[in-house]
Amino acid sequence: MTRTTRRLLWVLLLACCLTAAIPAVFNKAHTAHAAKLNKTAMDLFKGSSGQLILKKADGDIVWKSTKPHVASVDENGLVTGKKSGKCTIVAKLGGNKYKCKVTVRSLSGVNTLGAMKGIDVSAWQGTINFTKVKNDGIGFVIMRVGHGMQVDSTFRRNYRQAKKAGLLVGCYWFITATSDSALKAQANKCLKTIRGKSFDLPVFVDIESYSQFNKGKAFCSNLVSTFCEMVKEAGYQPGWYTSRSFVGPYLTDKVAVGSGYTAWVAEHGRILHYDNTADIWQYSHTGRVNGIKTYVDLNWYFPNARTEDH
Repeated sequence: MTRTTRRLLWVLLLACCLTAAIPAVFNKAHTAHAAKLNKTAMDLFKGSSGQLILKKADGDIVWKSTKPHVASVDENGLVTGKKSGKCTIVAKLGGNKYKCKVTVRSLSGVNTLGAMKGIDVSAWQGTINFTKVKNDGIGFVIMRVGHGMQVDSTFRRNYRQAKKAGLLVGCYWFITATSDSALKAQANKCLKTIRGKSFDLPVFVDIESYSQFNKGKAFCSNLVSTFCEMVKEAGYQPGWYTSRSFVGPYLTDKVAVGSGYTAWVAEHGRILHYDNTADIWQYSHTGRVNGIKTYVDLNWYFPNARTEDH
C-alpha cells in the first residue's frame, strides 16, 4: 500500500467519523436548547408539594435546591416545602441549567401539611380541558351546580370530565333565597341535581348576596345551617363559602366554627386574615391555568387544617 493510498484511507476514515459524530453533537445541543421547565416560579406551603418537569429533555437530569431546608427536590423533580422562605430549584442537563424560583409560606393557625392547589369553576369558564388543568399542577376542582333555581349549564360536563382527568371534585350552590321556603326549594334543587354523584370534597352553600345579609345574622346563619343539614342528611359532607369579611358580621360562631361544616373562606391576596381555621382558602379570582381560556378562581385546600402541626 503506497503512502498516498494510506493518506487517502485516513482522510476517508476521518470523514466518516465526523459525519457520525456531528449529528449526535447537534442533537444533544438541540435537545438541551429545546428543553424547558414546566414552571419558572412556584408557590408552596410548608408540607405541600409541586411537580417540576423538564420538557423535551434527553439525558440524565440532576436536580438541586439552593436551600434544601426551605424546599427540597427529589430525583424526579418533586419539590416539597419545608420552611417559610425562598429558594431556587435547579435542573442540570449536560452543561445547561434550568431554574425555578420557589416561595414557601406558612399559615397562622392552620396545619398546611399536604396542602393542595385547586380551582373553582362555573359556566363563566366555558369549556374546560381538565387534563391540561391537572397537568398544570391543579389537584382539585369545586364546580358550581347552580344558582337560585337554575342548574349551571356546564355542571354535568365539568363533573364527568374532571372525574375522568383524576381530579378531586367538590361542588357548590349559589343560594339566593330570602325566605325559608325558597331556601328549602333551592337546597332540594341542588340535591336532586347531584343525586347519584360522588364527591371527594364537600357540597358547599355559597352565601354572598346583600339581599340575604340585609336580613341579618340570624337569618344568614339559619340559611347556612339548614342547607348544610339537608346536605348532611342526603349523605354528603356539608360546607359553606363566603368572603372572610362576611363571616363575623353574618355567621354565628356556632355555625362558622362549632358546627363541623367545612369552612371555605375567600380573601384575595397573599395573606389570609381569618381568626378561625379555614379548610379551603380562595386567594385569587384572576388566576391563569392551562386548559381554561378565562380567568379562574384559585384556592388552597388544607386537608390537615385542624390537626396539630408537628
